Amino acid sequence: MLMILLLRERQITGTEITRNRSIYENTCENRTYGTKLYAITILRMAIGWHFLYEGLAKLFTPSWTSADYLMLSNWIFSGFFHGIASNSVMLQIADFLVIWGLILIGLALFLGLFDRIAALAGMFLIALFWLANPPLTMLDFGLPREGNYLIVDKNLVEFFALLVLRLLPTGSYLGLQHMIRSNQETVKREMEPAHAVSGQPEKKPDLSVMLNRRSLLRGLSSCPSWDIWPGSPQAKKMGEL
Repeated sequence: MLMILLLRERQITGTEITRNRSIYENTCENRTYGTKLYAITILRMAIGWHFLYEGLAKLFTPSWTSADYLMLSNWIFSGFFHGIASNSVMLQIADFLVIWGLILIGLALFLGLFDRIAALAGMFLIALFWLANPPLTMLDFGLPREGNYLIVDKNLVEFFALLVLRLLPTGSYLGLQHMIRSNQETVKREMEPAHAVSGQPEKKPDLSVMLNRRSLLRGLSSCPSWDIWPGSPQAKKMGEL
């Protein structure tokens, strides 16, 4: 008997240890997920701030133009970029797209609104910057520059950071997009009927019960006992007698 009690106690203790371990692992997993979410959100806001600053700096600098940057292109796409720089109309369009592209992408990433689309647009814009002037030592007057490390440069690093934001968007959890969606769900919930919110189907009147009640009343009205009810014609005749 003592052995049975000891075995049961050991079994209960083992079950409690397993349950506590599962709770601990779930708690650690939730904390890790929260930490990753905050870290990616900070990365998104930092890149958004960089894009926004670059766009506003170019917007409020009247003399800024991308012509010098395009004319320095000397890789396989140099003819394309030189053609844009030599055409005044194309150059104005390119400057407009660069300035407002940086501003809009920066705002979207910083606020957390349509961050998937913004990350994709940012990747496309940075890819154009990289293709115009790739960080190849032999194409940079034979001297390495700060931020250019043979193929990899600041643009390429930011390109892959945007790829992470494209695959792991955080605006739906920590951003303006989350606030808008929550507000829409709240308004929709307030406009829905009570039975739709509770999940229970709307109750309809039972026609069979109503018909049975009507039949009962009709039968009672034809009952002879109703004729002697006070005030009825039959009761008045009986009173006269």
